[in-house]
Amino acid sequence: MIKEEDIKIKWDSFLFYQAECSKIESEYLEKIQVLEQFISHNLNPTQLEKNKLKKSIVKTINILYPLYRKQLQSIEDLLCDYKLNIKIANKYDVSIQTLNSSKNSIVTAMYSVEDFKEKINDILI
Repeated sequence: MIKEEDIKIKWDSFLFYQAECSKIESEYLEKIQVLEQFISHNLNPTQLEKNKLKKSIVKTINILYPLYRKQLQSIEDLLCDYKLNIKIANKYDVSIQTLNSSKNSIVTAMYSVEDFKEKINDILI
Protein backbone atom coordinates (compact mmCIF):
# COMPACT_ATOMS: atom_id res chain seq x y z
CA MET A 1 0.00 0.00 0.00
CA ILE A 2 1.23 3.45 -0.88
CA LYS A 3 1.84 5.78 2.02
CA GLU A 4 0.14 9.16 2.14
CA GLU A 5 3.55 10.83 2.15
CA ASP A 6 4.35 9.17 -1.21
CA ILE A 7 1.11 10.50 -2.69
CA LYS A 8 1.89 13.93 -1.24
CA ILE A 9 5.30 13.91 -2.91
CA LYS A 10 3.70 13.02 -6.25
CA TRP A 11 1.11 15.77 -5.88
CA ASP A 12 3.77 18.27 -4.83
CA SER A 13 5.79 17.32 -7.89
CA PHE A 14 2.78 17.78 -10.18
CA LEU A 15 1.87 21.13 -8.60
CA PHE A 16 5.47 22.34 -8.80
CA TYR A 17 5.70 21.60 -12.52
CA GLN A 18 2.25 23.05 -13.07
CA ALA A 19 3.38 26.33 -11.46
CA GLU A 20 6.64 26.35 -13.43
CA CYS A 21 4.77 25.71 -16.69
CA SER A 22 2.33 28.48 -15.90
CA LYS A 23 5.17 30.94 -15.31
CA ILE A 24 6.95 30.08 -18.58
CA GLU A 25 3.64 29.97 -20.49
CA SER A 26 3.06 33.58 -19.43
CA GLU A 27 6.43 34.56 -20.88
CA TYR A 28 5.63 32.61 -24.04
CA LEU A 29 2.26 34.33 -24.44
CA GLU A 30 3.84 37.76 -23.99
CA LYS A 31 6.20 36.99 -26.86
CA ILE A 32 3.35 35.70 -29.01
CA GLN A 33 1.51 38.98 -28.35
CA VAL A 34 4.51 40.90 -29.69
CA LEU A 35 4.43 38.70 -32.78
CA GLU A 36 0.69 39.30 -33.19
CA GLN A 37 1.28 43.05 -32.96
CA PHE A 38 3.89 42.81 -35.70
CA ILE A 39 1.32 41.09 -37.89
CA SER A 40 -1.95 42.81 -36.96
CA HIS A 41 -0.57 46.35 -37.01
CA ASN A 42 1.36 45.64 -40.16
CA LEU A 43 4.51 46.78 -38.41
CA ASN A 44 7.52 46.24 -40.51
CA PRO A 45 10.12 44.93 -38.07
CA THR A 46 13.71 44.80 -39.14
CA GLN A 47 15.31 41.44 -39.79
CA LEU A 48 17.24 41.90 -36.56
CA GLU A 49 13.98 42.39 -34.61
CA LYS A 50 12.45 39.34 -36.28
CA ASN A 51 15.48 37.19 -35.51
CA LYS A 52 15.59 38.41 -31.92
CA LEU A 53 11.89 37.60 -31.39
CA LYS A 54 12.22 34.23 -33.14
CA LYS A 55 15.21 33.30 -31.00
CA SER A 56 13.40 34.40 -27.86
CA ILE A 57 10.27 32.39 -28.69
CA VAL A 58 12.27 29.26 -29.53
CA LYS A 59 14.29 29.62 -26.32
CA THR A 60 11.08 29.84 -24.30
CA ILE A 61 9.64 26.79 -26.04
CA ASN A 62 12.87 24.91 -25.34
CA ILE A 63 12.39 25.65 -21.65
CA LEU A 64 8.65 24.98 -21.64
CA TYR A 65 8.60 21.64 -23.47
CA PRO A 66 10.74 19.71 -20.94
CA LEU A 67 8.63 21.18 -18.13
CA TYR A 68 5.53 19.85 -19.87
CA ARG A 69 7.20 16.43 -20.09
CA LYS A 70 7.96 16.48 -16.36
CA GLN A 71 4.44 17.61 -15.56
CA LEU A 72 3.08 14.85 -17.76
CA GLN A 73 5.27 12.26 -16.03
CA SER A 74 4.10 13.42 -12.62
CA ILE A 75 0.45 13.13 -13.63
CA GLU A 76 1.10 9.68 -15.10
CA ASP A 77 2.62 8.65 -11.76
CA LEU A 78 -0.57 9.77 -10.02
CA LEU A 79 -2.75 8.01 -12.57
CA CYS A 80 -0.84 4.79 -12.03
CA ASP A 81 -1.65 4.87 -8.31
CA TYR A 82 -5.26 5.83 -8.88
CA LYS A 83 -5.80 3.13 -11.49
CA LEU A 84 -4.46 0.52 -9.09
CA ASN A 85 -7.34 1.49 -6.78
CA ILE A 86 -4.94 2.37 -4.05
CA LYS A 87 -6.76 4.05 -1.20
CA ILE A 88 -6.02 7.74 -1.54
CA ALA A 89 -6.39 10.13 1.37
CA ASN A 90 -9.51 12.29 0.97
CA LYS A 91 -7.60 15.51 0.47
CA TYR A 92 -5.94 14.01 -2.62
CA ASP A 93 -9.03 12.29 -3.96
CA VAL A 94 -9.44 13.38 -7.57
CA SER A 95 -11.23 11.39 -10.23
CA ILE A 96 -9.30 9.52 -12.88
CA GLN A 97 -11.32 11.50 -15.46
CA THR A 98 -9.98 14.77 -14.03
CA LEU A 99 -6.42 13.48 -14.13
CA ASN A 100 -6.89 12.24 -17.69
CA SER A 101 -8.34 15.58 -18.69
CA SER A 102 -5.29 17.34 -17.26
CA LYS A 103 -3.04 14.88 -19.04
CA ASN A 104 -4.79 15.55 -22.35
CA SER A 105 -4.45 19.30 -21.85
CA ILE A 106 -0.72 18.94 -21.24
CA VAL A 107 -0.26 16.78 -24.35
CA THR A 108 -2.25 19.29 -26.42
CA ALA A 109 -0.08 22.13 -25.13
CA MET A 110 3.06 20.15 -25.96
CA TYR A 111 1.93 19.58 -29.53
CA SER A 112 0.89 23.20 -29.86
CA VAL A 113 4.22 24.71 -28.84
CA GLU A 114 6.20 22.15 -30.83
CA ASP A 115 4.08 22.86 -33.90
CA PHE A 116 4.52 26.59 -33.46
CA LYS A 117 8.28 26.13 -33.08
CA GLU A 118 8.35 24.44 -36.49
CA LYS A 119 6.26 27.21 -38.09
CA ILE A 120 8.03 30.24 -36.57
CA ASN A 121 10.52 30.41 -39.43
CA ASP A 122 7.69 30.73 -41.97
CA ILE A 123 5.96 33.40 -39.89
CA LEU A 124 9.03 35.54 -39.30
CA ILE A 125 10.79 35.51 -42.65
